Amino acid sequence: MGAQDPHVTLEERTVWEREMTEAGVDWHLHVYGRAQHGFTERATKRPGCEYDETAATAARSSALAFLDMSFALAQGTAPHQG
Repeated sequence: MGAQDPHVTLEERTVWEREMTEAGVDWHLHVYGRAQHGFTERATKRPGCEYDETAATAARSSALAFLDMSFALAQGTAPHQG
């Protein structure tokens, strides 16, 4: 998520975080400080959206790491975290 996203305000993000916490969800959220909405879309032309290569690269790495861990957990091969 881009911290400079004009489509999702800090207040909306705070409400979402509170709702997830109150629901008992073990959540995490990556916020990229200089990124706007749609920061992973190279060809975006929509208002409030802008490609950010640094944030897009970091987000891709984060997503791939999440998928690797998820698949490892599903297969019972994830390293013990504790």
